Formats: sequence, structure tokens, C-alpha cells
Amino acid sequence: MNQLKLAAKALNGPPIKICIVGRNQKSEAYWSKISEYCNEHCSFDPPRDGASCRKHFKYMNKKLSKWSGAYDNARRMQRSGWSENDVMAKAHELYSSGKNEHFNLMSEWLDVRDQPRYSSQV
Repeated sequence: MNQLKLAAKALNGPPIKICIVGRNQKSEAYWSKISEYCNEHCSFDPPRDGASCRKHFKYMNKKLSKWSGAYDNARRMQRSGWSENDVMAKAHELYSSGKNEHFNLMSEWLDVRDQPRYSSQV
């Protein structure tokens, strides 16, 4: 749940009431606002600073983007009669292709899959 809140906040930006500067703010200011929100609404021990939130989001973003690409490729390969479970199985196969790496952010992806950054292009 904490990862989901971090991803959602980073994608949607801080709430308007604390985002007075808007888009023309420095990275440190943006991520400190994200960390303030996450520390207030999540249970991190110890509390996260802006740099650790940015690092964790980059890690999640890399995995989510790779999964999104694998899912899009699986959708392109979809044959008549395939169910969504078949597409997901093929996406898992493509994601791990040759590596012993499994996608472990499924609940986060299901929640952010409608965001333009992660939505299917098929």
C-alpha cells in the first residue's frame, strides 16, 4: 500500500494546497513534498526523505514500464480465443524472458495502468 501511495503521488503530483510553485519547482522541492505526504499518510520506519522517495519511485517506474511493454507485446500477440489470463501469462513470460525475474508490483500496476504513462498502446 505504501508503494501505491508513493507511485500515485509521484504520478499525480502533490495536492494543490502544497503545490504553490507549480511545475517550475526544483526536483528537491518536488520530492520533499512527496516525502512529506508519504510520511504523513504511510507508515515508513524510519521516515523517508525526498531522495529515498525519488530512488524508490525510479525503481518502481523502471519495473512498471518494463511490465507495461511486456503486457503490450502480449496483447499484440493475442490470438483468437485467448482470455485475459492467457495474455497475463504471456506477459509474465515476456517480462522474465531469459532472466529469473518475476514481476512483483501487480497490485500497483492494476491501480496505475490507466495513467497515460503506463496505459496500453494496443
